[in-house]
Amino acid sequence: MWKEFIVFIHALATVSGMGTAIFLQIHAALYLVHEVRIRDQKIYEIGHKVIMISLGILVLSGLGFLIYYAANAPETLSNEKIYGKSLMVVLLILNGIVVHKKVQDTLKTQVGKGIFEGMPFQQIRAFFYNGTLSISFWGLIFILGTFRTLNNVFGIEIYIATIISILILSGGVAHILAVFELRRQNKQK
Repeated sequence: MWKEFIVFIHALATVSGMGTAIFLQIHAALYLVHEVRIRDQKIYEIGHKVIMISLGILVLSGLGFLIYYAANAPETLSNEKIYGKSLMVVLLILNGIVVHKKVQDTLKTQVGKGIFEGMPFQQIRAFFYNGTLSISFWGLIFILGTFRTLNNVFGIEIYIATIISILILSGGVAHILAVFELRRQNKQK
């Protein structure tokens, strides 16, 4: 019974965190590039709280899994997927802390303008980098949690290599998106 409860809470936290992150990304792409409104600050404040609470619940339910398996099925703890997912959750928490400060400050200064209007290229790229990391890690955590057939398939070095690859590739994607955003702004002038 405890395992089912932990699975339910863990899945709920994953879906609510990932769903909120995706919603905020879509909202930004559709609305914030044109004009930031005062209500957007509240939307992002609430969204950030949902994401951080979801990540906190993921950490707690993840610890619950570790305790459950240590007591009932210690061999399960040799599954290195557990540790790969844990690293990704830590990175999501760090990214969430950075994003929150950046986004809230920017939303306050950009009211009435597009979110990237007048912003230097490096700052635009940083926004896209954080967003790309968020979507990539949430998606990968969801996939790893959903497909039990991936249990005990890869060693920790594969998870670390995947994390490093996401960090690098997200930088490239963010650069490309920032270039397109600057071109979009230049066409509007």
